[in-house]
Amino acid sequence: PAKATSQEACMAFCIATPNCRGLDYSSQGCKVWTRAAGIGASAAASGHTCLRYEPFAPIDGGAGRACRGASSGDSSASHYTVSPGGGASLAACQEACASTPGCKGVQYQPSRCEVWTRAEGIGATVSAPGASCLRYEPFTLVDGGRDRGCRGGGKTDNATSHYELHSGSQAASLEACKALCMARPGCKGLEYSSGACKVWTRPAGIGTTAADRGSVCMRYGAEAAGVEETWPRRGQIRLASQPGRCLAVAGGLAHNGNNLQLVDCTPGGAGQQFDLLGDGTGHISWGTKCLDISAGGNFNGNNVQIWGCEAPAHANMQFLLPASGVGPIRW
Repeated sequence: PAKATSQEACMAFCIATPNCRGLDYSSQGCKVWTRAAGIGASAAASGHTCLRYEPFAPIDGGAGRACRGASSGDSSASHYTVSPGGGASLAACQEACASTPGCKGVQYQPSRCEVWTRAEGIGATVSAPGASCLRYEPFTLVDGGRDRGCRGGGKTDNATSHYELHSGSQAASLEACKALCMARPGCKGLEYSSGACKVWTRPAGIGTTAADRGSVCMRYGAEAAGVEETWPRRGQIRLASQPGRCLAVAGGLAHNGNNLQLVDCTPGGAGQQFDLLGDGTGHISWGTKCLDISAGGNFNGNNVQIWGCEAPAHANMQFLLPASGVGPIRW
C-alpha cells in the first residue's frame, strides 16, 4: 500500500478503511485504529497526532427516526439495500455503509440494516421507535481547513466554474453545507464561510488552498482526500435499484458487435467482470474488448455493444462514470 506522507493522507487512509475509529500520525508513519470500542485515551508523545474519526452524524436527532428520500413520504426501496450482515449491530451497519461505494447513510434497527445510496442523499426522516437514521459524512480538512479557501490547480485558481455557490439561506451552517455537497453527485468538497457555501465539483477536485479568514475548506470522500488508487478497477456493473442484477456480455461471447444484457449477478459469472482503466481514456473493457456505442448514435434505444479496444481511444468508447460510485454511466 502507498505510504501516508502527511497527516491529511493518513486521514484519507482512515476514511478508506471501513472500520476506522481514528488515527495516530507521526513522521514514523500512519496508524489507522480499528478497535471496535474506538480510541479511549491518549498519552503524551512528541511529534504524534491522535485523532478520533466519527463520520456518522444523527439526522433529526437520529434515535427513533427512519430515513426517507426527498420527503417524509419517500421510502422507495430503490434508495437503499438491506445489508445481510449489517443487522448484527450499529457498528456492523456503519461498516457496511463505509464499504459500499456511494453510501450516504444508514437506517439501523436490531436485526435490520439499510445502506442508503440515493444519489441526492437522505433528505428527510419520520418517527420510527427503535430505528436510527445516520448520515455518512467522510469529510477531511484541507491544509488544516480553518481559515483556508479552496482552490483548483494553484493558489490563484478560484474559477467560479469549479463550484456551485449557495447562499446563507440555503446553508446556514457547516452541517447544512455538508448536506448540500453530499446531495450533489460529483461533489469533491466544500468551502464554507458565514453566509455562503461553495460546493466544489471540479473534476480534478480541490488541488490546494489559500489563506481566507473565516473560511473552512474540506474534501469529500477518501478518493478526493488523497488515497492512492489501484488501476485497473475490476468488478461487476450493478443496477442500483436492483443490486442483484448485473450487466453482462451476452453469452460471454467475444465477437465484435455482441450486445450487453441484464442478468442475475453471479460470482465469476460469464461476461460480468469489467475493467475501468486509469489511463484517462474513459474505456470500460472486457478483456480485449471495450464497451462501445453502436455507430456513435446518440438516440434513445441505441445498442451498447462490445468492440475491439482502440488506441487512441475512439469517441464511441469514452464514458463518464459517477464520482460517488453510484449513478448513471454517461456517454
